[in-house]
Amino acid sequence: MSNRFILPCPECQAPLSVGLTQAGETVTCSCGAQVLVPALRELKLLPSASPTHSSAGQRAWSTQRGLAFVCGVLMIAAAAMLYWRISPQRAAINIEKPAFRELTIDLDTLKPLDAWAAWVHFRDQTLDYRNTPKYIENRVVHAELSYYLYAAVAAGVLGLSLVVGSVLWPGSQRGST
Repeated sequence: MSNRFILPCPECQAPLSVGLTQAGETVTCSCGAQVLVPALRELKLLPSASPTHSSAGQRAWSTQRGLAFVCGVLMIAAAAMLYWRISPQRAAINIEKPAFRELTIDLDTLKPLDAWAAWVHFRDQTLDYRNTPKYIENRVVHAELSYYLYAAVAAGVLGLSLVVGSVLWPGSQRGST
């Protein structure tokens, strides 16, 4: 049994769709006339409203759906801005190991002055690049920016799911209780 009934307007005869909860109340017709909805007993004697008389085919955008949509759009925008700001900074950080310059000298024929130059060459090179302060700092900053990027992507995916969910989720139908 339907919970919606058709009540004709006494002035323009337009069909008004009223529900059981409106029994005894006054509703306004599109022509502007104030129509008194009959009591529950008389209301049940009226013809049931078919989906053509109510807007049952239309989805209702509740406040929650609208809020979810707006939050999703804002999250996507914030995630895009974060990604746009952080990605170039992260890409600019050098986390590659430094190049090691080989010195090709025959040690058997080396003169003392050349031996001193070779020693200075090797002394100035860092053989263990992972322990240099600049490399450690670059790795820490790169990892931190990576976490921010992952959070931005996660926020974007969450925002996209909110937008898609609010659009596709079947809401309550207008005209039905």
